[in-house]
Amino acid sequence: MKKFVAVILTSLVVLAIADRAVGALLEHLFRTTSSGAIGRQNELLQDDVPQVAVFGSSRALHHYVPSVIAETTGMTCRNYGLGGQGIFYHYVLMRTLTERKMPRVIVYELTYDYDVATSDPARELAALRLLPPSAVRDSMLRALDCWEAVRSLSRSYAYNTQPVLIMADRVQHKPTSDDRGYVAKHGQMEEGRAYSGRDFDTEHTDSMKLNCLQRMLAEYGGQTKLLVVVSPLYRTNRPDVFAPIAELCSKWSVPFIDMSGDKRFSNSPELFEDPVHLNDTGARKFSAIIAEHVAGSCAATR
Repeated sequence: MKKFVAVILTSLVVLAIADRAVGALLEHLFRTTSSGAIGRQNELLQDDVPQVAVFGSSRALHHYVPSVIAETTGMTCRNYGLGGQGIFYHYVLMRTLTERKMPRVIVYELTYDYDVATSDPARELAALRLLPPSAVRDSMLRALDCWEAVRSLSRSYAYNTQPVLIMADRVQHKPTSDDRGYVAKHGQMEEGRAYSGRDFDTEHTDSMKLNCLQRMLAEYGGQTKLLVVVSPLYRTNRPDVFAPIAELCSKWSVPFIDMSGDKRFSNSPELFEDPVHLNDTGARKFSAIIAEHVAGSCAATR
């Protein structure tokens, strides 16, 4: 019996040491990758915090062109968008960056599916684990999954889906982005094809997401100029769906700019790659408009 217990304890010690070693290696490889999507994330976290910071899902990543915004406003700009991520991830990222320096303007691209509607928290957890450790990150992880405190005991757990991606980015040497975090889409929707309008799941809203959104509005609406934006959709069946968000923003005196049904973009296939993502032509046109809002918000606070 004693021998059996000794074998079990020895095995656990060996596994713990192996986990720490593998985790340390994967973390080093991840943090030192300087190309591709992982390199982009590292670059965003390591570079100076800009005067204009853009956050949000893939619609932020592909819709906001920093050079266009910088040219109009005369302020430095960076795009921190990340596909498939909403308010949980971006609130933690905001906190991470603004502890170093507060931007003059924060633009948050609100995506209904990721910022309002109920969704599987597994997507948020995977990306959150890859952000630098902090009290706010760890608190968010535990709020999303009560088992996260146990999983975090493993140093390699956060990187268990990353080895292939790390190697691919390190070997292929792809550019981190097209323009200070912005990644362009170059496709175009088909002319004459009947595309259905965008629907929204208004029956299942996530109270945790809305609470986190209010937390962002309360904290950043008072510290800097915060703009909440919904960029253009090719077509939407529910133009009224963002009314509650507008009311929420009004409560905290935060401008809400809803361009989801803007006629300068809607039903214009030449400006979109798909029904929810602008292509580079549409993104540059949209960024020029948003830049005017950013410049105007700064002028109003002087």
